[in-house]
Amino acid sequence: MRRWVKKLASSDVSLMAISWLDGLIARAPSVETSESDRFHVLLAATGDGNIGDQAMLDAFLRLVPGRVKVLCSSHEALQIPAEFLDRVQVVSVPGLIGAPGFRRAASLRTFGRLMKSAMSFTVTGADVMDGTYSVLHSAARISLLRIARRHRVPCEVLGFSWSATPSKSIVKQLRDVSGYTRLLARDPRSRERLREHGVPNAELVTDVVFSDLTKDDLPPKLNAWLEQAKEANQRIVAVNVSGLIGRKMAQLSEYETIVAALRKHDCRILFLPHVLRLNDDDLLETRKVFDALSNENDFLVESMLSPGQVRSIVPFLTLTLTGRMHLAIMSLAQGTPAVTLATQGKVEGLYELFELPQLRISPVSGFGAEVGDVASQLLDGDEASVRGAIMTALPRVMELSSENGRTARGAV
Repeated sequence: MRRWVKKLASSDVSLMAISWLDGLIARAPSVETSESDRFHVLLAATGDGNIGDQAMLDAFLRLVPGRVKVLCSSHEALQIPAEFLDRVQVVSVPGLIGAPGFRRAASLRTFGRLMKSAMSFTVTGADVMDGTYSVLHSAARISLLRIARRHRVPCEVLGFSWSATPSKSIVKQLRDVSGYTRLLARDPRSRERLREHGVPNAELVTDVVFSDLTKDDLPPKLNAWLEQAKEANQRIVAVNVSGLIGRKMAQLSEYETIVAALRKHDCRILFLPHVLRLNDDDLLETRKVFDALSNENDFLVESMLSPGQVRSIVPFLTLTLTGRMHLAIMSLAQGTPAVTLATQGKVEGLYELFELPQLRISPVSGFGAEVGDVASQLLDGDEASVRGAIMTALPRVMELSSENGRTARGAV
Protein backbone atom coordinates (compact mmCIF):
# COMPACT_ATOMS: atom_id res chain seq x y z
CA MET A 1 0.00 0.00 0.00
CA ARG A 2 2.75 2.43 0.97
CA ARG A 3 4.67 1.72 -2.26
CA TRP A 4 1.48 2.29 -4.31
CA VAL A 5 0.84 5.65 -2.62
CA LYS A 6 4.45 6.73 -3.22
CA LYS A 7 4.23 5.71 -6.88
CA LEU A 8 0.97 7.62 -7.32
CA ALA A 9 2.46 10.70 -5.65
CA SER A 10 5.38 10.71 -8.10
CA SER A 11 3.30 10.17 -11.25
CA ASP A 12 3.31 12.79 -14.02
CA VAL A 13 -0.18 14.02 -13.19
CA SER A 14 0.49 14.21 -9.46
CA LEU A 15 3.78 16.06 -9.88
CA MET A 16 2.19 18.63 -12.20
CA ALA A 17 -0.68 19.06 -9.74
CA ILE A 18 1.81 19.60 -6.92
CA SER A 19 3.65 22.17 -9.03
CA TRP A 20 0.40 24.02 -9.79
CA LEU A 21 -0.50 24.02 -6.09
CA ASP A 22 3.00 25.25 -5.19
CA GLY A 23 2.57 28.19 -7.52
CA LEU A 24 -0.81 29.01 -6.06
CA ILE A 25 0.48 28.94 -2.48
CA ALA A 26 3.59 30.94 -3.36
CA ARG A 27 1.63 33.89 -4.73
CA ALA A 28 2.52 37.04 -2.84
CA PRO A 29 1.23 40.60 -3.06
CA SER A 30 3.20 42.99 -5.22
CA VAL A 31 5.74 45.11 -3.42
CA GLU A 32 7.80 48.08 -4.52
CA THR A 33 11.55 47.49 -4.28
CA SER A 34 14.53 49.66 -5.16
CA GLU A 35 17.70 48.33 -6.75
CA SER A 36 19.46 48.58 -3.38
CA ASP A 37 16.88 46.23 -1.86
CA ARG A 38 17.38 43.48 -4.42
CA PHE A 39 19.37 40.28 -3.95
CA HIS A 40 20.24 36.88 -5.38
CA VAL A 41 18.55 33.76 -3.99
CA LEU A 42 20.37 30.43 -3.66
CA LEU A 43 18.63 27.18 -2.76
CA ALA A 44 21.42 25.46 -0.86
CA ALA A 45 22.09 21.74 -0.64
CA THR A 46 20.92 19.91 2.46
CA GLY A 47 24.09 20.47 4.48
CA ASP A 48 23.51 19.03 7.94
CA GLY A 49 26.99 17.62 8.43
CA ASN A 50 28.04 17.26 4.79
CA ILE A 51 31.35 19.01 4.04
CA GLY A 52 30.67 18.78 0.30
CA ASP A 53 27.38 20.68 0.67
CA GLN A 54 29.18 23.38 2.66
CA ALA A 55 31.91 23.52 0.01
CA MET A 56 29.35 24.15 -2.76
CA LEU A 57 27.80 26.99 -0.78
CA ASP A 58 31.18 28.58 -0.06
CA ALA A 59 32.24 28.32 -3.71
CA PHE A 60 29.04 29.95 -4.97
CA LEU A 61 29.40 32.85 -2.54
CA ARG A 62 32.96 33.43 -3.74
CA LEU A 63 31.84 33.45 -7.37
CA VAL A 64 28.82 35.74 -6.93
CA PRO A 65 29.18 39.28 -5.54
CA GLY A 66 26.38 41.28 -4.00
CA ARG A 67 23.64 40.42 -1.54
CA VAL A 68 22.58 36.78 -1.35
CA LYS A 69 19.77 35.11 0.54
CA VAL A 70 20.54 31.42 1.13
CA LEU A 71 17.55 29.12 1.55
CA CYS A 72 18.21 26.30 4.05
CA SER A 73 16.06 23.82 5.91
CA SER A 74 17.27 25.43 9.13
CA HIS A 75 19.74 28.10 10.23
CA GLU A 76 22.02 25.37 11.59
CA ALA A 77 22.20 23.26 8.40
CA LEU A 78 25.03 25.27 6.82
CA GLN A 79 27.46 27.90 8.08
CA ILE A 80 28.08 31.26 6.42
CA PRO A 81 31.83 32.01 6.48
CA ALA A 82 32.68 35.18 8.38
CA GLU A 83 33.91 36.95 5.25
CA PHE A 84 30.36 36.92 3.81
CA LEU A 85 28.30 37.86 6.87
CA ASP A 86 27.90 41.47 5.79
CA ARG A 87 26.13 40.53 2.53
CA VAL A 88 24.68 37.04 3.01
CA GLN A 89 21.60 36.07 4.98
CA VAL A 90 20.28 32.58 5.74
CA VAL A 91 16.53 32.19 5.32
CA SER A 92 15.10 29.15 7.07
CA VAL A 93 12.52 27.37 4.87
CA PRO A 94 11.66 24.15 6.72
CA GLY A 95 10.03 21.55 4.52
CA LEU A 96 10.44 23.55 1.30
CA ILE A 97 11.94 20.51 -0.41
CA GLY A 98 11.14 17.51 1.77
CA ALA A 99 7.60 18.02 3.05
CA PRO A 100 4.18 17.57 1.41
CA GLY A 101 2.59 20.72 -0.03
CA PHE A 102 0.37 21.59 2.92
CA ARG A 103 3.31 21.25 5.36
CA ARG A 104 5.55 23.52 3.31
CA ALA A 105 2.94 26.21 2.69
CA ALA A 106 4.63 28.81 4.92
CA SER A 107 8.00 28.23 3.26
CA LEU A 108 6.42 28.45 -0.21
CA ARG A 109 4.88 31.80 0.71
CA THR A 110 8.31 32.96 1.94
CA PHE A 111 9.80 31.88 -1.38
CA GLY A 112 7.10 33.75 -3.32
CA ARG A 113 7.82 36.95 -1.38
CA LEU A 114 11.55 36.60 -2.03
CA MET A 115 10.99 36.27 -5.75
CA LYS A 116 9.38 39.72 -5.76
CA SER A 117 12.80 41.25 -5.09
CA ALA A 118 15.15 38.59 -6.47
CA MET A 119 17.67 39.38 -9.19
CA SER A 120 18.35 35.68 -9.79
CA PHE A 121 17.43 32.25 -8.47
CA THR A 122 20.00 29.47 -8.32
CA VAL A 123 19.47 25.83 -7.37
CA THR A 124 22.39 23.77 -6.06
CA GLY A 125 22.17 20.83 -8.46
CA ALA A 126 24.86 18.32 -7.38
CA ASP A 127 23.29 14.83 -7.44
CA VAL A 128 19.71 15.71 -6.54
CA MET A 129 18.13 16.72 -9.85
CA ASP A 130 17.43 13.42 -11.60
CA GLY A 131 15.10 11.80 -9.07
CA THR A 132 17.57 9.04 -8.22
CA TYR A 133 17.47 9.81 -4.50
CA SER A 134 13.92 11.16 -4.40
CA VAL A 135 11.51 11.94 -7.24
CA LEU A 136 9.49 14.24 -5.01
CA HIS A 137 12.52 16.21 -3.86
CA SER A 138 13.76 16.70 -7.43
CA ALA A 139 10.27 17.73 -8.52
CA ALA A 140 10.10 20.27 -5.68
CA ARG A 141 13.28 21.96 -6.92
CA ILE A 142 11.91 22.15 -10.46
CA SER A 143 8.64 23.53 -9.11
CA LEU A 144 10.56 26.42 -7.54
CA LEU A 145 12.15 27.17 -10.91
CA ARG A 146 8.65 27.49 -12.39
CA ILE A 147 7.61 29.90 -9.63
CA ALA A 148 10.76 31.98 -10.19
CA ARG A 149 9.99 32.12 -13.90
CA ARG A 150 6.52 33.52 -13.25
CA HIS A 151 8.26 36.41 -11.50
CA ARG A 152 10.63 36.80 -14.49
CA VAL A 153 13.62 35.90 -12.32
CA PRO A 154 16.62 34.46 -14.25
CA CYS A 155 17.27 30.86 -13.17
CA GLU A 156 20.24 28.52 -13.06
CA VAL A 157 20.96 25.03 -11.75
CA LEU A 158 24.58 24.77 -10.61
CA GLY A 159 26.66 21.93 -12.05
CA PHE A 160 24.83 18.64 -11.53
CA SER A 161 25.17 14.97 -12.40
CA TRP A 162 22.62 13.13 -14.49
CA SER A 163 21.98 9.42 -14.18
CA ALA A 164 21.73 6.98 -17.08
CA THR A 165 18.37 5.96 -15.61
CA PRO A 166 16.67 9.11 -14.29
CA SER A 167 13.02 9.29 -13.30
CA LYS A 168 10.92 9.61 -16.47
CA SER A 169 8.66 12.09 -14.74
CA ILE A 170 11.62 14.27 -13.78
CA VAL A 171 12.97 14.14 -17.35
CA LYS A 172 9.68 15.60 -18.60
CA GLN A 173 9.68 18.30 -15.95
CA LEU A 174 13.27 19.30 -16.63
CA ARG A 175 12.47 19.62 -20.33
CA ASP A 176 9.62 21.97 -19.39
CA VAL A 177 11.92 24.39 -17.55
CA SER A 178 14.94 24.04 -19.87
CA GLY A 179 13.77 26.88 -22.10
CA TYR A 180 14.22 29.49 -19.37
CA THR A 181 16.69 27.87 -16.94
CA ARG A 182 20.43 27.63 -17.41
CA LEU A 183 21.10 23.92 -16.85
CA LEU A 184 24.72 23.07 -16.10
CA ALA A 185 25.99 19.50 -16.42
CA ARG A 186 29.07 19.05 -14.27
CA ASP A 187 30.79 16.46 -16.47
CA PRO A 188 30.77 15.28 -20.11
CA ARG A 189 28.94 12.05 -19.30
CA SER A 190 26.07 13.92 -17.64
CA ARG A 191 25.74 16.38 -20.53
CA GLU A 192 25.63 13.50 -22.99
CA ARG A 193 22.92 11.76 -20.97
CA LEU A 194 20.88 14.96 -20.68
CA ARG A 195 20.98 15.40 -24.44
CA GLU A 196 19.94 11.79 -24.95
CA HIS A 197 16.95 12.49 -22.70
CA GLY A 198 15.83 15.49 -24.71
CA VAL A 199 17.56 18.39 -22.95
CA PRO A 200 19.84 19.60 -25.76
CA ASN A 201 20.68 23.00 -24.29
CA ALA A 202 22.45 21.67 -21.17
CA GLU A 203 25.85 23.34 -20.88
CA LEU A 204 29.08 21.67 -19.83
CA VAL A 205 30.71 22.97 -16.67
CA THR A 206 32.55 21.23 -13.84
CA ASP A 207 31.61 21.07 -10.18
CA VAL A 208 31.47 24.51 -8.58
CA VAL A 209 33.85 23.35 -5.80
CA PHE A 210 36.75 23.22 -8.29
CA SER A 211 36.61 27.04 -8.40
CA ASP A 212 37.43 27.48 -4.71
CA LEU A 213 40.96 26.96 -3.36
CA THR A 214 40.50 28.82 -0.06
CA LYS A 215 42.30 27.28 2.92
CA ASP A 216 41.70 27.51 6.67
CA ASP A 217 43.91 26.86 9.71
CA LEU A 218 43.91 23.26 10.92
CA PRO A 219 43.19 22.03 14.46
CA PRO A 220 46.51 22.04 16.36
CA LYS A 221 46.69 18.27 17.00
CA LEU A 222 45.98 17.41 13.38
CA ASN A 223 48.43 19.99 12.11
CA ALA A 224 51.15 18.67 14.44
CA TRP A 225 50.54 15.09 13.24
CA LEU A 226 50.80 16.14 9.59
CA GLU A 227 53.98 18.12 10.20
CA GLN A 228 55.51 15.21 12.12
CA ALA A 229 54.86 12.85 9.21
CA LYS A 230 56.33 15.39 6.80
CA GLU A 231 59.48 15.77 8.89
CA ALA A 232 59.81 11.97 9.07
CA ASN A 233 59.51 11.88 5.26
CA GLN A 234 56.59 9.44 5.51
CA ARG A 235 53.86 9.38 2.91
CA ILE A 236 50.31 10.09 4.09
CA VAL A 237 47.21 8.55 2.57
CA ALA A 238 43.77 9.89 3.47
CA VAL A 239 41.17 7.14 3.85
CA ASN A 240 37.47 8.00 3.90
CA VAL A 241 34.96 5.24 4.68
CA SER A 242 31.57 6.18 3.29
CA GLY A 243 28.53 5.87 5.51
CA LEU A 244 26.36 5.80 2.39
CA ILE A 245 28.11 2.67 1.14
CA GLY A 246 28.06 1.31 4.70
CA ARG A 247 24.26 1.30 4.59
CA LYS A 248 24.39 -1.23 1.76
CA MET A 249 27.32 -3.51 2.62
CA ALA A 250 29.85 -4.42 5.30
CA GLN A 251 33.15 -2.71 4.53
CA LEU A 252 35.64 -3.80 7.20
CA SER A 253 37.02 -6.80 5.29
CA GLU A 254 37.49 -4.62 2.20
CA TYR A 255 39.46 -2.07 4.19
CA GLU A 256 41.58 -4.80 5.72
CA THR A 257 42.87 -5.42 2.21
CA ILE A 258 43.31 -1.71 1.49
CA VAL A 259 45.14 -0.95 4.75
CA ALA A 260 47.40 -3.97 4.25
CA ALA A 261 48.42 -2.59 0.86
CA LEU A 262 49.21 0.81 2.40
CA ARG A 263 51.27 -0.78 5.20
CA LYS A 264 53.51 -2.44 2.63
CA HIS A 265 54.47 1.04 1.46
CA ASP A 266 55.08 2.36 4.99
CA CYS A 267 52.30 4.95 4.74
CA ARG A 268 50.72 6.82 7.57
CA ILE A 269 46.95 6.83 7.31
CA LEU A 270 44.72 9.81 7.98
CA PHE A 271 41.20 8.48 8.59
CA LEU A 272 39.04 11.30 7.27
CA PRO A 273 35.20 11.35 7.50
CA HIS A 274 33.48 13.70 5.07
CA VAL A 275 29.82 13.41 6.11
CA LEU A 276 29.05 13.45 9.84
CA ARG A 277 25.34 12.93 10.48
CA LEU A 278 22.73 10.29 11.19
CA ASN A 279 21.79 7.65 8.62
CA ASP A 280 24.92 7.83 6.43
CA ASP A 281 27.58 8.84 8.96
CA ASP A 282 31.16 8.49 7.70
CA LEU A 283 32.56 8.89 11.21
CA LEU A 284 30.73 5.79 12.41
CA GLU A 285 32.03 3.71 9.50
CA THR A 286 35.51 5.24 9.57
CA ARG A 287 35.86 4.64 13.32
CA LYS A 288 35.04 0.95 12.82
CA VAL A 289 37.97 0.66 10.44
CA PHE A 290 40.24 2.83 12.60
CA ASP A 291 39.52 0.82 15.76
CA ALA A 292 40.20 -2.47 13.99
CA LEU A 293 43.14 -1.63 11.73
CA SER A 294 45.01 1.50 12.85
CA ASN A 295 48.45 1.67 14.45
CA GLU A 296 50.17 4.29 16.60
CA ASN A 297 51.19 6.36 13.56
CA ASP A 298 47.65 6.88 12.25
CA PHE A 299 45.19 9.68 12.99
CA LEU A 300 41.40 9.77 13.13
CA VAL A 301 39.58 13.07 12.50
CA GLU A 302 36.56 13.03 14.83
CA SER A 303 35.02 16.44 14.21
CA MET A 304 33.60 18.15 11.17
CA LEU A 305 36.20 20.18 9.30
CA SER A 306 35.52 23.19 7.12
CA PRO A 307 36.12 22.80 3.37
CA GLY A 308 39.10 25.14 3.77
CA GLN A 309 40.60 22.86 6.41
CA VAL A 310 40.22 19.86 4.12
CA ARG A 311 42.06 21.82 1.42
CA SER A 312 44.83 22.59 3.93
CA ILE A 313 45.30 18.84 4.47
CA VAL A 314 45.61 17.99 0.77
CA PRO A 315 49.20 19.27 0.19
CA PHE A 316 50.42 16.77 2.81
CA LEU A 317 48.81 13.83 1.01
CA THR A 318 50.29 11.41 -1.46
CA LEU A 319 46.91 9.90 -2.19
CA THR A 320 43.23 10.09 -1.22
CA LEU A 321 40.97 7.04 -1.06
CA THR A 322 37.34 8.06 -0.74
CA GLY A 323 33.70 7.11 -1.07
CA ARG A 324 32.67 10.79 -1.26
CA MET A 325 33.02 12.71 -4.50
CA HIS A 326 33.64 16.18 -3.09
CA LEU A 327 36.60 14.92 -1.09
CA ALA A 328 37.99 13.64 -4.39
CA ILE A 329 37.31 17.01 -6.03
CA MET A 330 39.13 18.92 -3.29
CA SER A 331 42.10 16.57 -3.71
CA LEU A 332 42.16 16.67 -7.51
CA ALA A 333 41.90 20.48 -7.47
CA GLN A 334 45.41 20.57 -5.97
CA GLY A 335 46.85 17.81 -8.15
CA THR A 336 46.58 15.00 -5.58
CA PRO A 337 45.41 11.64 -6.99
CA ALA A 338 42.10 10.46 -5.56
CA VAL A 339 40.63 6.99 -5.95
CA THR A 340 36.85 7.20 -5.63
CA LEU A 341 34.22 4.55 -4.99
CA ALA A 342 31.51 5.43 -7.51
CA THR A 343 27.90 5.63 -6.31
CA GLN A 344 24.77 6.80 -8.16
CA GLY A 345 26.60 6.96 -11.51
CA LYS A 346 28.01 10.41 -10.71
CA VAL A 347 31.74 9.71 -10.66
CA GLU A 348 32.42 8.30 -14.15
CA GLY A 349 32.13 11.72 -15.77
CA LEU A 350 34.42 13.32 -13.18
CA TYR A 351 37.29 11.07 -14.20
CA GLU A 352 36.58 11.58 -17.91
CA LEU A 353 37.65 15.18 -17.31
CA PHE A 354 41.12 13.93 -16.33
CA GLU A 355 41.23 10.87 -18.59
CA LEU A 356 41.91 8.71 -15.52
CA PRO A 357 39.14 6.08 -15.52
CA GLN A 358 41.27 3.70 -13.44
CA LEU A 359 40.72 5.92 -10.39
CA ARG A 360 36.97 5.18 -10.38
CA ILE A 361 36.04 1.90 -8.71
CA SER A 362 32.63 0.34 -8.10
CA PRO A 363 31.83 -0.39 -4.44
CA VAL A 364 30.87 -4.02 -4.92
CA SER A 365 32.11 -7.08 -3.06
CA GLY A 366 35.86 -7.33 -3.56
CA PHE A 367 36.46 -3.62 -4.14
CA GLY A 368 39.19 -3.65 -1.48
CA ALA A 369 41.52 -5.68 -3.68
CA GLU A 370 40.94 -3.35 -6.63
CA VAL A 371 41.51 -0.22 -4.54
CA GLY A 372 44.61 -1.80 -2.99
CA ASP A 373 46.04 -2.63 -6.42
CA VAL A 374 45.49 0.88 -7.77
CA ALA A 375 46.94 2.43 -4.61
CA SER A 376 49.98 0.17 -4.82
CA GLN A 377 50.59 1.11 -8.45
CA LEU A 378 50.50 4.78 -7.54
CA LEU A 379 52.76 4.33 -4.53
CA ASP A 380 55.16 2.15 -6.54
CA GLY A 381 55.82 4.85 -9.10
CA ASP A 382 52.74 5.87 -11.06
CA GLU A 383 52.03 8.85 -8.81
CA ALA A 384 54.11 11.31 -10.85
CA SER A 385 52.45 10.47 -14.15
CA VAL A 386 48.97 10.61 -12.62
CA ARG A 387 49.73 13.95 -10.98
CA GLY A 388 50.95 15.15 -14.37
CA ALA A 389 47.68 14.14 -16.03
CA ILE A 390 45.68 15.91 -13.32
CA MET A 391 47.72 19.12 -13.61
CA THR A 392 47.42 19.09 -17.41
CA ALA A 393 43.62 18.91 -17.21
CA LEU A 394 43.15 21.32 -14.29
CA PRO A 395 43.27 24.69 -16.13
CA ARG A 396 40.32 23.69 -18.32
CA VAL A 397 38.51 22.12 -15.35
CA MET A 398 38.91 25.33 -13.34
CA GLU A 399 37.75 27.47 -16.26
CA LEU A 400 34.60 25.39 -16.65
CA SER A 401 33.93 25.52 -12.91
CA SER A 402 33.96 29.31 -12.97
CA GLU A 403 31.00 29.19 -15.40
CA ASN A 404 28.80 28.29 -12.44
CA GLY A 405 26.89 31.31 -11.15
CA ARG A 406 27.13 33.30 -14.37
CA THR A 407 23.38 33.90 -14.36
CA ALA A 408 23.62 35.60 -10.96
CA ARG A 409 26.75 37.53 -11.94
CA GLY A 410 25.01 38.84 -15.05
CA ALA A 411 21.70 39.70 -13.37
CA VAL A 412 20.90 43.35 -12.78
